[in-house]
Amino acid sequence: MILLNQNSSTLSSMRSFDVNDRGLQLADGLFDTFLVRNGRCVFQQEHKERLIADCRALEIDVEPADLDDSYRQLSHAIGEGG
Repeated sequence: MILLNQNSSTLSSMRSFDVNDRGLQLADGLFDTFLVRNGRCVFQQEHKERLIADCRALEIDVEPADLDDSYRQLSHAIGEGG
């Protein structure tokens, strides 16, 4: 899974990807919005469970531990006004 964030679009953060990827060919994808209070995602576990279920439905590989790290990073950036 690739997370896109407007704050991390530098050349050093770009990765290669497979042009045969189902998401690129069929426009599969999903997004979630979440509320951040005091630097933490509100209802993070519920968001994570829903995101994992949605990824599985679209056959998108996702590692739950990676999501925890991503929620932490995004919550921190939003909490800092990033």
